[in-house]
Amino acid sequence: MGRRLFTSDRWNWSQKAEKWVYIEITKEGKKKYNYQIDPPQEFIELTLKMKSLNE
Repeated sequence: MGRRLFTSDRWNWSQKAEKWVYIEITKEGKKKYNYQIDPPQEFIELTLKMKSLNE
C-alpha cells in the first residue's frame, strides 16, 4: 500500500498513529504536526448535522 500524504490546514486521520493530526505550515515553510486522540470539534458538529438531516 502506498504512503498517504496528509493535507495541510485541516484535520486528517492517521491510521498508523491512530490519532487525528492537524498540519500547519509555519511562516518558515516547515510543517508543524498537532495530534489528538478525540475527534476535532468540527468533525463532531458536522456528524451531528448529518444525523439531524438523515432523520
